[in-house]
Amino acid sequence: MKINLSELDTVRQRNRTVLSTKTDSFQINIIFRNGSLSISEKENIFDELAILLESGLDIRKSFVLIRENKKSRRQKETLDAILSDITKGHSFSEALTQTGKFSLYDIYSIQIGEESGKLIQVLKDLQVYYEKTVKFNRQIKAALAYPLFILGFSLFAVFIMVHYVIPMFSNVYKRFDSEIPELTKNLLFIVEILNEYNTAILLGMFGIVLVVLTQRRKKWFEIAFTYFVLRLPVIGDIVKKVQLGRFCQSMSLLLGARVALVRSLQLNAQMTEFYPLSNALPLIEKDITKGVSLFMAFKRFSIFPVNLVALVQVGEESNNLPQMFGKMANQYQQEIDNKMLILSRLIEPVLIILLSVIIGFLLVALYLPIFKMGVGIK
Repeated sequence: MKINLSELDTVRQRNRTVLSTKTDSFQINIIFRNGSLSISEKENIFDELAILLESGLDIRKSFVLIRENKKSRRQKETLDAILSDITKGHSFSEALTQTGKFSLYDIYSIQIGEESGKLIQVLKDLQVYYEKTVKFNRQIKAALAYPLFILGFSLFAVFIMVHYVIPMFSNVYKRFDSEIPELTKNLLFIVEILNEYNTAILLGMFGIVLVVLTQRRKKWFEIAFTYFVLRLPVIGDIVKKVQLGRFCQSMSLLLGARVALVRSLQLNAQMTEFYPLSNALPLIEKDITKGVSLFMAFKRFSIFPVNLVALVQVGEESNNLPQMFGKMANQYQQEIDNKMLILSRLIEPVLIILLSVIIGFLLVALYLPIFKMGVGIK
């Protein structure tokens, strides 16, 4: 079952129109409930389908059984739509496309499974991927629950201080004969600016949100946002490894099924929405057709790290590319798991320390003149 390459751009645009959020992205994969299936729902569907197909059932009977066990009306309607399209002769990936409830990553992964004859393995990989995503999201929620409560309370306290308490202290300080400390002067100046231009600040924030909502599908915004995220500490490295891990996994599956290298690069270019890869792969494809080796083509682009280029070189020289890509995919997955664990453990203490510093600065700046006046009286 194949989708003609000339149709891939049409499929991609249709999905971008239907899907109002990118579920693979810097995915760290937060799903907004816009009619799309949740991460856990996708995990269950892919898991059950892999088990049924592995047991020997065909895909149509498998979907019938999966549909009977679902209680959610939304899930049943989605499965009915997929089953209907498959019955009409459409491929599984085409049926997923028509629902508008699966990401491009889901659709092209399934297409790769269909073309390589490794659909069950792809379904298992998707299930594991979403299982880890669910686990990570739960870790993040658990780690953020207490800090977010503290953050909300602290922001409320800061708002009260900025709008009511600090102006009151300002009036008192104006009656002092002695010089006000520089730290307090700076705080009062900042508060005065905030109070005077609060309307303009709110309008500016609204304008930023509006630009993001209206321009997020534009090429310039995608490029700027991607490079901004990649420069964030910890998160940028996770995002890069997630995308490279997916690329290596799909290349391993395709090349292992003896799909041509150029065709494999074409499918990956269509599947990814990560700009550094989607920009590099067509150029790499052109180099390959000119006789350039894959590792030399990779060297032109900074998105590919040195260790990946080195393993690709070894794989080309030993005629063992699929295994090398698979090895890198596993390595990236392990690194992602470790970094996500560290990130979830760091969020709470970092937020608490940051908020403590802000509140402490406000209190010290407010009471420093009073302490100074008390010392002067003594």
